[in-house]
Amino acid sequence: MKIGIMGYGIVGKSMVSFLSKKIQTPDLIALWDERELSCDEKIELDQLGIDTLSSGLNTLEEFAHFCDVIIPSAGICPKKYENYAHKVMTEVDFFAAHYQKRHFAVTGALGKTTITNLFAYLLMFFVKKDVVAGGNIGVGLCDVIANQDRHAGAVLELSSFQLQLSSRFSPHGVIFTTFIPNHLDRHETLQNYFTAKWNACINQGPGQWAVVPVQLLQEPYREFTLPALRSYRGKLLFYSVEKPSDEIQEIMVGLKAGFLCYQESIVIQSALFKITPLVNIVALAAALLCEGFDLTSIPNEVMDIIVKRHILEHGQHRMEYCGTINGIEVFNDSKSTAMEATFSAVGMVAQQGKKAVVILGGLSKGVDRTGMIEDLKMHNAVRAVIMLGGDISDSVLPEQYSNLDDVVDAAFSHAQPDDAILFSPGGSSFDLFKNYQDRGQLFKLSLKRWKE
Repeated sequence: MKIGIMGYGIVGKSMVSFLSKKIQTPDLIALWDERELSCDEKIELDQLGIDTLSSGLNTLEEFAHFCDVIIPSAGICPKKYENYAHKVMTEVDFFAAHYQKRHFAVTGALGKTTITNLFAYLLMFFVKKDVVAGGNIGVGLCDVIANQDRHAGAVLELSSFQLQLSSRFSPHGVIFTTFIPNHLDRHETLQNYFTAKWNACINQGPGQWAVVPVQLLQEPYREFTLPALRSYRGKLLFYSVEKPSDEIQEIMVGLKAGFLCYQESIVIQSALFKITPLVNIVALAAALLCEGFDLTSIPNEVMDIIVKRHILEHGQHRMEYCGTINGIEVFNDSKSTAMEATFSAVGMVAQQGKKAVVILGGLSKGVDRTGMIEDLKMHNAVRAVIMLGGDISDSVLPEQYSNLDDVVDAAFSHAQPDDAILFSPGGSSFDLFKNYQDRGQLFKLSLKRWKE
């Protein structure tokens, strides 16, 4: 059987590494990429004995005909290979077929990376064994498979792109984070976006669980979420910060679902407030309950260690404190690729009694940000809103800049002592940068001019 790998990014390289060690005959593996591979990549693959094809030399049709099974990178739009859907196996389904340990999925729109890492840390405290965090956070699923003898289980951050065509994945538990419109440039409709995310839950059954936000029972989501929730076959636990309406509670009773509310059911470990919003903490508490653990049983000194470890290992680009300059605190929140994440960041600044000068930017991914930007400008904890690049019209944000140095200088001109400058773009980074990490690093580099 000839296995074809589409795309040679993080996923493709992880897959090639894994398969080349498992398959005795390397000519049973082929790789195709839209771009021309670099010389180093070609040498690397040639040493492994793997056939390399690219759009410059071979058509996708030739590649598909050549292969019996195609494993595409999630970033490649399915429309490009829809004629060969019968040959496709997703990375997530490949994982399901080869990973033997207990595993959990984290999906949704906001807070996935933080929840993934924190849930892995918290599980390690309770089970006293290593739990790995992987998936869409830079650790390829094949790398998790290859090292499964070294850990007791895995927590996986999974994007809608990874889950969109999945049909066999069935994790022991799913944490569905806050849901908002996102990636509509690919999924086209909000319902399609939800359906892709819900694929994490669709194959679950008795003995498995999902914790989901109460907002899925509210408008405008209810029309397409309720049928999915009614057909769910595992244990369903809703969570929210505030007590829901009587109508929503009746729906939950009809679904035979549990419910966890911050105000009624849980005392929050204060150390977690340093790194994540309250709603994410309640989601973590709900997931731990499904596993038979209690978040509040963790000693404060242990929670402090967990939080410090998270900041040390994963603190970059998510409310990363960059120092105080001229009495103004500066935060790098480059990982914010949706406006809701920016509002969450503003809320964390407001908790400190400060006003924020917010730097927006990036691409909207098919979502109209106009209304939320207007709301942000009126927020009582916002001093000013300015824009770096992006796709927002001048009528919404007349103060726009084409480079980081200029936008950083403008932010300092607006800020007053004891304010905060918040670099929280609320859009994807691909207008001016390689990725959100590149965007964040260059922002911090620009700040050095002011520190000096």
